[in-house]
Amino acid sequence: MRTKFDLSYLLLMKLRGMSFEGHPVSIMPSDRRIEIPGYSANDVENCFARLVEEGLLQPGSTVDDDGNLVFTGLSTVGSDTAGALRNQELPDDTDSQAG
Repeated sequence: MRTKFDLSYLLLMKLRGMSFEGHPVSIMPSDRRIEIPGYSANDVENCFARLVEEGLLQPGSTVDDDGNLVFTGLSTVGSDTAGALRNQELPDDTDSQAG
């Protein structure tokens, strides 16, 4: 089960916040807009590829031959997943585990 501290969730939230007016956008895995502290550009690229495979991103989202992330938007499932996780109740001891 994904949690709020899972890279997939963090990347979904970063991608969800991007405004690109429905046009595909090509992003380097090291781009500051999707940078996530504690994770390398390679981690982000691999996670993006998993999100594509899991159907959480719209068709056309892919990692291109140059290693850039081509993002066409979140799928309905991706939006629902990000929303559900954002509203997820966390256990009381989460604060001690997050640091």
